[in-house]
Amino acid sequence: MSTNFIFSKKVFNNTNRVTKFFFISYFLLILLMTMLLTFFLLTHNLSTTGTSDSLLNDSQSVINYINKLYPNKKDFKISITSNKTIPSVNLKQSTYNSYYNSYYNLTGDDMVEGTCSEIAVALLAKSHKVNQGSYEYLFRTVMNTAMDNGYWTKKYGTFQAKIDSLVTKSFKFWKSNKKGNNDHLSIYTNHVKNINAGSTTIFSCSNHSMHGVGYVEYKIQYTEKILFFIPSTVTQTEMFVIVNDGWFNATSNIDNYQYSYYPVRLISSVTFALTKVV
Repeated sequence: MSTNFIFSKKVFNNTNRVTKFFFISYFLLILLMTMLLTFFLLTHNLSTTGTSDSLLNDSQSVINYINKLYPNKKDFKISITSNKTIPSVNLKQSTYNSYYNSYYNLTGDDMVEGTCSEIAVALLAKSHKVNQGSYEYLFRTVMNTAMDNGYWTKKYGTFQAKIDSLVTKSFKFWKSNKKGNNDHLSIYTNHVKNINAGSTTIFSCSNHSMHGVGYVEYKIQYTEKILFFIPSTVTQTEMFVIVNDGWFNATSNIDNYQYSYYPVRLISSVTFALTKVV
């Protein structure tokens, strides 16, 4: 047997071993990446955009919501890690619509509805001590401002992009230099900063505006198997904006301090906005 043939055979065998090693390593890498991706998807919830239908009526509804997000988890625990609320009444939107329509003797197509932003601005004015008049007076003034400036229409209600202008115009009427500032980015983070500074906001989803009065954060813990066999403690955080929504729990009683909750995981910078007072 020639030396060249023996050399060629050795080269072939070495190349074959390298090729096998490469393919085995590649297979193991793909398997590992698949396992890690599976683990990530099991332990991380991907956000989707919500609407007013996503509002939770009370704190028990929040717990029920969290439980549904994490079904059948071993060693499952829920605890509040951060919570702050600035007290504010939750005015019933339909009650103040009726008041306004009656005050101006409006009937038929002239009657107002879809006034969630006006309710929120009225509550904002009271919270920021811009005007301490009756809620009826505050709502009437804000509603007139919205109509006079074309911010509100019978068909669409108040345009989200005009809420900051509505705050500014209404506050100016009451001789205040405070202004509304509308932001679509870092909505929850900015809301928390404002609440911690003692300043309420207007929190708007795609089809409803609410008086933002607080936030609450829950730590979620459970046991999950990594790579299908290694037990590990998983920690997640679920956050909620606390609001006066003008709907659930709201009454005409001005001493009615009732709140609803909005899941932060459903907030989208495309269809949501935060109006701050600056």
